[in-house]
Amino acid sequence: ESNIRFLEQKSKNYTSIPTIAQGTLYKIVERVTFHRYTDLALVKSFLTTFRFFAKPRVILDMLIERYSIPLPQELLDHGDDIEKIELLKRLQKEYIKPVQLRVINVMRLWIDYHFDDFEKETELVSIMMGFFDRCRESQS
Repeated sequence: ESNIRFLEQKSKNYTSIPTIAQGTLYKIVERVTFHRYTDLALVKSFLTTFRFFAKPRVILDMLIERYSIPLPQELLDHGDDIEKIELLKRLQKEYIKPVQLRVINVMRLWIDYHFDDFEKETELVSIMMGFFDRCRESQS
C-alpha cells in the first residue's frame, strides 16, 4: 500500500492495530472505516483533526462514497453458480456490511462529538439526512 505508511511495530504482537504514520486522505478514510477492526483512537483523532487538511463537506462525501461499495459485476451475473453465490454472501458479510457499519459509526461519533460542523454548515445536515433516508429505503 503505497499511499499509506505505518509506524514500525516495536513488538511482534500481531494482534495489535497498526498505527498510521502518514497517508493520503483517501487511505485514512479507508482505515477509519476498515472492515477488519475498529480503531476507535484513530476515529477520534481523525474527527478531531481532519479540519486542518480537509473541509467537512469533503469528508462527508468521502464517507458516503465509502458506504456505497459496488458489487463486482461478475458476482452479480452468477446465474446458478453456487460458488459465486457463496462468494457474494461472504463478500457482503465480511467486507461490505462491516465497512458500512463503520461508516455509520463514524458519522454517529461525528454528530455526537463535533456537532458544531453541522451548525456551521447546515447543508451537511441535509446531505447526511438524505444519505440516512437512502440507507433506510435500501434496507426495506
